[in-house]
Amino acid sequence: MMKRKSSALLALVMMVMMSVSIFSGCKKQEIENVPVDTTPVASVGDTWDCPACGQAAVSSKFCPNCGEAKDWTCPSCGQAGVTTKFCPNCGTAKDGDASAPTTEATVATDAPEATTVATTAPTAAPTAAPTTAPTAAPTAAPTTAPTTAPTVAPTTTAKKEAPSAYIKNANRYVYGTLSDAEKKAYVDIYTGMKNRDSKITTSANISADKFKEIVMDVVYQEPTNYVAMGGKFDGTTFTPKYSFTASEAAAMDKACDNAMSKIQAKFPANASDFDKVKAIHDYIVQNTVFSKDNKYSGYAYGPLVAGVGQCEGYAKAMTYALTYFGLENVRMTGTKYDGLSHAWNKVKVSGKWYNIDATWDEYYTEKSSNAVRYTFFLIPDAGIMSGSGRNYIPQCSFTPPSASSWDNNYFVKSGYYATSVAEAKTKMQQAAINAAKNKQEVIQIKCSDKAVYDEAKAWLKSNYTTVQNTVNGTSGCYKCTVKSFGDTTFLTTDKYILELVVTY
Repeated sequence: MMKRKSSALLALVMMVMMSVSIFSGCKKQEIENVPVDTTPVASVGDTWDCPACGQAAVSSKFCPNCGEAKDWTCPSCGQAGVTTKFCPNCGTAKDGDASAPTTEATVATDAPEATTVATTAPTAAPTAAPTTAPTAAPTAAPTTAPTTAPTVAPTTTAKKEAPSAYIKNANRYVYGTLSDAEKKAYVDIYTGMKNRDSKITTSANISADKFKEIVMDVVYQEPTNYVAMGGKFDGTTFTPKYSFTASEAAAMDKACDNAMSKIQAKFPANASDFDKVKAIHDYIVQNTVFSKDNKYSGYAYGPLVAGVGQCEGYAKAMTYALTYFGLENVRMTGTKYDGLSHAWNKVKVSGKWYNIDATWDEYYTEKSSNAVRYTFFLIPDAGIMSGSGRNYIPQCSFTPPSASSWDNNYFVKSGYYATSVAEAKTKMQQAAINAAKNKQEVIQIKCSDKAVYDEAKAWLKSNYTTVQNTVNGTSGCYKCTVKSFGDTTFLTTDKYILELVVTY
């Protein structure tokens, strides 16, 4: 009798696991990066008793037992009872820094996008480079991350536009690939998730398989629904599992919308598509540390507000901001050369599509806001899907847009692309001077081929003190010291990128 009960219980447990494991993807097979130390930072104030778990005499900003944050009152807007590092109403940081990141949130799920592998178009190497260089100064990154969701609802509701109009006007690539019936289902599913319906269905005449596919598309492409990594399908009815309460999600959305104004403040006058994408990319990279362990890491809220993220969170944060500023984009999922899953983005810039991967442009060995790479900033398919290193293999239910241009690649656009060794020497020195004027810690230029790269790197390793001394003798530069010559992995060698990492 006991054996039959145990077997029945085991069967029931397995059924439950199957019902909530419909989604699987980036979050459970995440990229293998250096773990980030998320140990709570000790506070300078009095000890406090945690209201969530009862832990007494806590002396850190976050409870070491359950992660609850100490309540505080926002000095900017007066919001009381805040339990996160950033005020969910106005975005002000706990220490009163109004420039701290408070951006956006997104839907979370591990739904596998279907198995169709898209074809990619090969592309030629860039042939010309402008002569201008970027001058944007980096911003400070948060040093701690909240581990509990905001509990205070905002006073206003973001995006009051009707869901159908919002979708149709937001430059959504995947939505544009659907038939009329599928678009109707997409709107129905999005509306249901936005309204937090317990069961979501559609009146569109589509199959159960197509319905499931579109549910996954909505979850992947819409960053503010907060759907969890599970749910149940019964024909054309979906029962979602929401990751956060309605008030938590609303507060997170509000904080994310406030953060968008901070990103927009970094746009230059008459900002081009390139300028907007760069500001978004830099803000996310500079204000985020890589971590798989924080509960927000797989959401856009992680990189944009909490200051933590893994590939899924970085990609969703990019999706949120790109969509917010009207840039057509698509969140990509797939696998890397080693079979592990990964997420990145494609975005249309000045009429042409490019890949962008904020996760791999993070500089992992330092918790620094000034260390930003541009290795994966606006590159064609051939730049990430061929050759050695981190080849990306898309796996999605749609055919992704082909990216075949180098025109808006960071190195080409910024004048840091060298076609000869002599040019590489000159451009590396100029890049170092420009970086030192803004205390940027990663200095990069791209070479046209392996021969130029190999010779230029050999020269740089023998003459880095000359580059450093020239920088330190140039008016307007912060004094720098070279720490390393970059790494020998896919981040530099496989991309023919010369890199210096400096400290000030």
